[in-house]
Amino acid sequence: MQLLPKGTNLHEIAHLPYYNYLAYKARKDDMLSEQHSYGKHSRQYLCYFTPKNGPTKNEIIIYFHGGGWTFGSPEMFRSNAQLFVDQGYSVVMPSYRRLPVYRAVDMAEDARLALQKTLSILKEKGLTNVRFFIGGMSSGAHLAALLCYDRAQWSTIPFSKASLAGIFLFGPPLDLGSMAWSPVIHRLAGRRGQPNFKKANPLEYVEEAEDVPTIIVHGTQDGLVNYKSTESFVKKRGDKNLKLHTIKEGTHLDAAFWVFRDNEIRKIILNWFAETSNV
Repeated sequence: MQLLPKGTNLHEIAHLPYYNYLAYKARKDDMLSEQHSYGKHSRQYLCYFTPKNGPTKNEIIIYFHGGGWTFGSPEMFRSNAQLFVDQGYSVVMPSYRRLPVYRAVDMAEDARLALQKTLSILKEKGLTNVRFFIGGMSSGAHLAALLCYDRAQWSTIPFSKASLAGIFLFGPPLDLGSMAWSPVIHRLAGRRGQPNFKKANPLEYVEEAEDVPTIIVHGTQDGLVNYKSTESFVKKRGDKNLKLHTIKEGTHLDAAFWVFRDNEIRKIILNWFAETSNV
């Protein structure tokens, strides 16, 4: 695997089995879990994880899993939920419909419906003054960004900017126009420059001088999501309340491995959550 150059699809794909091994090995499942459907499709559900002794944080984390819009499930990313549960957070991990049958517009709808369902669940539990950290890894970061920045859809939930504690985006496809053409991107968003492509592109929704606390972690040698995607997004968004951690020579999976390694990236991420939290 070391012979495969960084910054290529092959390098990333070759390291996926090791990532999956770490995810399986790291699972503790020392948390309570519930599963709730938010639609009729088998993938329209969410997992709700809470600390066994109850949360100690006021915010709830909504984490959209990755998988290139084609695979993955909340169950595969329980290690991610466990890490945040260990910090005292409750965590919601939505599943969503995927390629090749469904496209960005469907996944964005699922993100909105999952948030709406989460609000309903919390209301039933008597938790009405909750704020949210919303984000994800890779394709999950893309869906989280669409949910957080396409605010025209919030009125149907309802949801407001005041409920958004922060946004976290790891290895994120934030500007689809900066990414190389691929069958996946074409199937996801359609032809470049067309209305559907723009609707699927988080960059289109960003306003200047955004001020919601945000952290972005991205490697300069990401072989799946070009680092230029983050550069374009940061340039348009501005740096107010934005923390960008660039992993020099880092790959796509380097933006994910911190879950299993007590390294500098993990410290930066967890410190950001702690400093941004109300607790």
